[in-house]
Amino acid sequence: MNNTKTPLTVTARNKAGLDANQPKIYNEILILALGTTPQLVTEAIYALYKSRPAVICDEIFIITTSVGKNMLKKSLINENILAVMSKDLGVKFTVKNNSFIAPKYDNGVELDDIKTSSDNQIMANSIISLIKEKTAVASNRVHAFLSGGRKTMSFYIGLAMELYSRSWDKTYHILVSEQFESNKGFFYKPTKNKKIISGENTLNTDDAEIMLIDLPMIRLRDKIKMDIGDFKAALEYGQKEIDTSIAQPSLKINLRDRQIFINNYISIEFTPIQLMVYTTYLKLKLNNCKYPQREYCKDCNECFSSLLDLTTKPALEEMAKIYKIISPTKVDILLQNYKEGISMEVMRQSISKIKKIIHETVKDETLASLCIISTANKNYGNTRHGIKIEKRKISISPDI
Repeated sequence: MNNTKTPLTVTARNKAGLDANQPKIYNEILILALGTTPQLVTEAIYALYKSRPAVICDEIFIITTSVGKNMLKKSLINENILAVMSKDLGVKFTVKNNSFIAPKYDNGVELDDIKTSSDNQIMANSIISLIKEKTAVASNRVHAFLSGGRKTMSFYIGLAMELYSRSWDKTYHILVSEQFESNKGFFYKPTKNKKIISGENTLNTDDAEIMLIDLPMIRLRDKIKMDIGDFKAALEYGQKEIDTSIAQPSLKINLRDRQIFINNYISIEFTPIQLMVYTTYLKLKLNNCKYPQREYCKDCNECFSSLLDLTTKPALEEMAKIYKIISPTKVDILLQNYKEGISMEVMRQSISKIKKIIHETVKDETLASLCIISTANKNYGNTRHGIKIEKRKISISPDI
C-alpha cells in the first residue's frame, strides 16, 4: 500500500479537505482517452482536486493518437500549462512522457487516427489492457473519464470499467459552463480571477463551473471471470457468462469438506453415498459431452447415462475414486459391500433422496430443476439420468 504523501503544503492539504497527517489510502490513477484537447486533462485533474475529500492524481495516463500525443504534450508540458496550474493550486500534477499512450499497429507505427474497424480494435485493446492492468493492483484507485476523442473511445473506456473496475474505482464525465467549454484559453478555474477573451466578449474565470459527474456502473468483475486482455474476446466471453448466469445457477462442490453450494449461498447436505452419486453425474456432464463445440448445453441430454451403465463393477471403481476423497477410511467397506457394482435399487433410492433434499433446500422450482438428477427418458431398466445445469457452471474440487 502506498503510504507516502502527495507533494502538498499543509495549507494546500487543508484547503483540499485533506488531513495533513492522514496517510494516503490509494495510489490515485487518472485515465483519459482523448483527441487533441488538452483542456480535458486539466479540467479532469482540477475537478478531482476540488472534490471533497480531494483526489490528487499520483499517475496520469492519456490514451490518444500520434497526432493527439504531439499536440497534448506541446500544450501541457512544453507550454507549461500543467506547471502553471500546479503552482497556482499548490500541488504538483505531473504528466510525464510515458503518460501519453498512442496504440501501435503490428509494424510499430503509432495510430494517427481512428478511421477503420481495425483502428477501433487496436484502440479498444489498448484501453482495456491499461484499465485491466491498473485495476489488478489492490492499492490502485482508477478514475476514468468518458470525455474527449472519438465517441468510440469514451464507449471503450466505459465498457472496460464495467468489465474490470472494482467498487472503489470511479467513472466520470465532466460538465463545464457553456461559455467556457470550447474556449481555447480556459484550462481550469484559477485561484484568482482572470479575464478571457471569447469572440467579442470578455469572460471572468470566477464565473466558470467545472462539475464532476460520478457515473453509475454495472460492475461485472466479480460476477464473471474476465481474465482476458483482448477486447473482442473479453466481450464475447463476458456475453457467454451473462447468458448463462442470468438463467443458470453456479454449482460448487468441495469433496473433502463435503460441501455443496448453489449460487455460492445455498448449502446442500448429502450423505457420503449421495454425494458420490451426485458427483458422478456431474463428472458425466463434464467429461461425456458429445458436442463440445456447442457454447451452451441448453436442452441437450446426450451426456445423460443409463442406470445400467452405472451399476457395473467398472462404474463402481470410478465412483470409489470420488468416495475415497469424501470418506477415505470407508472406501474399502464400499467396495466390499458392492463387489459387483452398486445395485439398481440403491441408485434409484439415492437419486430420489437427492432430488427431495435439493427441492426442500432450494425452495425454488426452476432453480431446483436445473440441479436435481433428471430423467431424459423413461424406459424401465434403462432410464437415462443426468443434470441439466450448464457444464460451464460446475466446479468440483479437488479435480478427479
